[in-house]
Order: sequence, then C-alpha cells, then structure tokens
Amino acid sequence: MINIKKITFITFLCFIFNISNFAYSIQIDESDRNLDKIKRLIINDPEFFKKSKYFSHIIRQGIDPKSQKRIKTSILAVYMNYEKVLETITKFPELDSIGEFAWGFEFSNKRYEGLTAQFTGQKAIDRCNKHAKKKKLSGGECIFVELQNSLGDWSSGIGKNYLFKERQKREILASGKIDESDEMLNKLYKVIMTNPDFVKKSKYFKYAEKGKYNNEDFKTISLAVYMNYEKEILKLMLHPMLINFENEAWGWQTFNTDNSELFTSWNDGAVAKCNKTVIRKKLNDGKCIMIDFRKVSKGQESTFVKNLLFNERKQRQIVAQNLSKDSKTKIAKKKAD
Repeated sequence: MINIKKITFITFLCFIFNISNFAYSIQIDESDRNLDKIKRLIINDPEFFKKSKYFSHIIRQGIDPKSQKRIKTSILAVYMNYEKVLETITKFPELDSIGEFAWGFEFSNKRYEGLTAQFTGQKAIDRCNKHAKKKKLSGGECIFVELQNSLGDWSSGIGKNYLFKERQKREILASGKIDESDEMLNKLYKVIMTNPDFVKKSKYFKYAEKGKYNNEDFKTISLAVYMNYEKEILKLMLHPMLINFENEAWGWQTFNTDNSELFTSWNDGAVAKCNKTVIRKKLNDGKCIMIDFRKVSKGQESTFVKNLLFNERKQRQIVAQNLSKDSKTKIAKKKAD
C-alpha cells in the first residue's frame, strides 16, 4: 500500500490529477506575484520554519544558529524543481506547499547589497546540495531564493526575492542573447586575470615579466583558461558584483620571437596544455579558450597586452553566421524539393 504521507504535495497532486506533463498544454505563470508566493511558501513551510530558525535567530536576532556568531547578511538557497513548482501553482493558485525541499545558508558579518567576490553564495549552494542528498531528493537543483542584509535590525525581514534573478537567467538563456559587449568582456577578462589564487598558482605574470621559463628566454607568451564562457558572462549579468572566478585549468605557450603583429588565437599550443589538465581533472562543464597574449615586460610598467576574449566573441559570431546560412540553405532546398 502506498504511504501517502511520504509523497510530496506536488507529487501527490500529479498522481491524483495525472498532470505531470501539463506544462506542454498550458503556459506557466512567472509573474512577480507567483514568485513572491513561492518564496512565501518556502519560508513559512512548517519544517523549514522550525528547523532553520530563519525567523527566530537569523532574521530577528542576526545570529547564526550553529555558531551563535553575529551576522548581518544571509543568502538562502533551496533545492526544488523551479518549473514544476511554477507549473503546479499556475494550475492550482491556492497551493499552500511546494512539497519537500532542502536548503542551505551562507552568512556574513558584513552588510552586502548582493553577491560579491567576498560573499559568493557558493556555501549556501553547497550546503543545500548536501542537505538534498541527505534527504534523497532528485529532479531539482539548488537555486537562490532570498537575500537578507539587515539581520537583527528593525528593518530585518524585508529580503530580496532572488527568484526574480532565476527568472531573468531563464529568460536570457531562452533568448540566447548574452551580453558580449566590450565592457562585459573587459570585466570578465579582469575577473579572470586578477584572481588571487590563479595569480599565485600559475605564476603566469612572473614568467611574463621576466621572459624566462625553464632557463629559456622568450619574447611573447599566450594564455588559455578553462571556462564556461556563456555561464561566466551570465553570472556577471545577474550578479554584477560577483567578481569571482574559480580557475581550474590553464596552459600557456611561449615564443622566442616577437610575433605580436602576427599572433592569432588559432595558435593553440596554450589550449593543448590546458586540455591536458582538463583531462587529468576530468572537467566537463566548459572548454579551454585563449584569454591573454602579451610581450615580455622586463619590469616595464606598460607593455603590449591583448584581451583574447574579443577573438573568442568574433569566432562565435562567425560560427553563428555559418549555422544560420546552413539553416537557410536547408530550408530553401526543402521548399524547392
């Protein structure tokens, strides 16, 4: 016999009304009203209310329930199937639960207006995923739900609904139009090249300044970095202050002649070295792309430096144009036949 108590509210509705695939027949409602309702259902959920101590400790007192330390900012991440929940709320506006979910928090004793390099929200995501695994949940993902930055103050409780950013992310992905402006590519380049961990571990700038590697002199050097180009741009679009980048693999190529006028990003020696690290680490969410090319500085304050993300943008545009031409040719040929 089926134990109904163990079936989540949403699953139970799907079981009774056979609506597990009704998204194909109706348009989901991603209005502010529905996103606010989802947030409200989450933070007022009896289990969450009791176990998280979100209201009693975090919001009202500005205290981390586990460490008992004072905090000013919190970000809440929740494991759920965003589209499934919206589908159900669209069909049943009186829904009073999103079903079983997991959650995780990240706290800071400083006040932040949003996610930043110092307050990335990654701890909230990691803790949420750990909680979801413990509860054996599946079919969803951990997404940000609410940011609070006046914890313990008289104005606490008025948090920012980050489900609006989730909606924005999906709209951008659906449109296929990410921000590849010069300003954005320069910002992304700076985020990657100034990452403290990368600067320390790679020693790229050290070798580029001295012009010597493995006791061999060189004139120019190029750098390839493993990344998800679209994902990193999307992250900066949604969270402009989130200037963190985890560089998991990189590679460079040196040249013993000054090829600054001839160099193109098709020189893939750096990419090949980067790919070796990718294979060794079994990475699978991006690819190695050319990021930087520069002349040896020899202690000079200014030298020739090129942001190769502009080349990546150009290559992507060429590929998109070719795909568009192929598509039009196939359509024309099909009509002719």
